[in-house]
Amino acid sequence: SDAAAGGGEDRLSALPDDLLIHILLKLRDAPVAARASVLARRWRRVWALLPELHFPFGTDPDGIRAALAAHDAPALRHLFVDAIEGEAAPESAAAWLPIAAGRLSGVLHLHLQN
Repeated sequence: SDAAAGGGEDRLSALPDDLLIHILLKLRDAPVAARASVLARRWRRVWALLPELHFPFGTDPDGIRAALAAHDAPALRHLFVDAIEGEAAPESAAAWLPIAAGRLSGVLHLHLQN
């Protein structure tokens, strides 16, 4: 059938935004949530509406900066950044902290690991 061959209806795009946001929040990984946008056309903009962003160990500081700059939610309530101590040098945090300061209306969790 057409559906089995990939020509079926795009049911992911039919889901309401609040349900898509709930699903993406469960990932607890902002870069993965952004990459999930390939699943459906409507998902391309939904990750930017998340009320909290999680950046796991190894996320490039410029990637954090770009994600925060693209973030479009009415309020960013939580920002979680996990970093290895050497990666969290002041120069690295300087790439994203000024943007976070302007967008964050909640809590910043910066977890440094040796």
